[in-house]
Amino acid sequence: MKHFILTLFLFMVGNTLFAYDAVIDGIYYNFLGDEAEVTYKQITTTYPQYVSDYSGTVVIPKSVTYNGKTFAVTSIGIYAFCNCSKLTSVIIPESVTRIGAHSFEACKGLSSITIPEGITRIEDNTFAWCSSLETVSIPEGVTDIGFNAFYDCGSLEFINIPSSVNSIWGYAFVGCSSLTSFSFPEGVTWLCDYVLLMCNNLKTVTIPESVKTIGMGALAYCRNLNAINIPDSVEKIERNAFKECNSLTAITIPENVNDIFDGAFSGCTGLTSVICKSQVPTPCRSGAFDGVDKQSCKLYIPEGCEEAYRNAEEWQNFNIIEMGTGIGEVKSEDPLTPFRGNEKCEDAVYDLSGRKVNFQFSTFNSQFRKKGLYIQNGKKVALK
Repeated sequence: MKHFILTLFLFMVGNTLFAYDAVIDGIYYNFLGDEAEVTYKQITTTYPQYVSDYSGTVVIPKSVTYNGKTFAVTSIGIYAFCNCSKLTSVIIPESVTRIGAHSFEACKGLSSITIPEGITRIEDNTFAWCSSLETVSIPEGVTDIGFNAFYDCGSLEFINIPSSVNSIWGYAFVGCSSLTSFSFPEGVTWLCDYVLLMCNNLKTVTIPESVKTIGMGALAYCRNLNAINIPDSVEKIERNAFKECNSLTAITIPENVNDIFDGAFSGCTGLTSVICKSQVPTPCRSGAFDGVDKQSCKLYIPEGCEEAYRNAEEWQNFNIIEMGTGIGEVKSEDPLTPFRGNEKCEDAVYDLSGRKVNFQFSTFNSQFRKKGLYIQNGKKVALK
């Protein structure tokens, strides 16, 4: 009923409703008490529904005077600059403590913006479709980055996320195809669904020890992602989390992971080695590794657990290799590439704790004479 009344009212006033209390130096404001909020020019029944005519560089003042009264500018309202395609930069004063949802959505010409220190949340869709935005520094004190906050910001090459952030919500950085690295701050406990979906040039992602869940499609279609450290704190890897990350060559599944959902690593065709730290096979749903050549991909497991893994769904199809119980990381590297002088090194050698021996086995054998079992090219080698 309320929507019908609003629509009827808009029609009666010529399909346009002016949404501001005053325009001062080309900026539209609403007033509440002693405070002013930057707003849009008008609302219409046609798309785009929220219309402003901001362009070029906009400098928002700390305060404005209207009818003899001074108002502190404390917020940028919802949809304030939405669809202002000719807007190139905005200077926001320190007096502003809130930037509303959708406020800069689809500002396709916006290349730079300074977010003031008083902001505590980047709201939903705040910078979505800002396709020219290249760098963003989020100030300390911000705790949340909302849904779709930087959706499809294809030119975004760098974003600084402070340690105060503890929530980055779903779809926040979808399609940010110019990002090459990304670090989640300590305190984030969940990589939300599709948070970095289709970040095609992303090569490295840092996940802190606070994370317990890697959400659905969180890093899907990041086709250049070549290194990922899944911390020991992670308990769940959800559906399609790393789907089509076909540049990944090695991953480690921590001992605490109790569920790998279907499609989690599907299409990761570059995988050549997987380490599972758990002595009990991690529950792994059907299709979790679809598209991976399991016969050639080496699955390193704790010593004495081969029978259990050979009877476990999904894991049973891998090239299973037992190692020591203190398994370390398998590095994404070609063991035949290092050289020592003019002598080509043999395949990489690991001890039974998974630690790499940083010299070829023949040199190790002749010079160090330390008896024991070692892993070379996926096979146990005894040094007597």
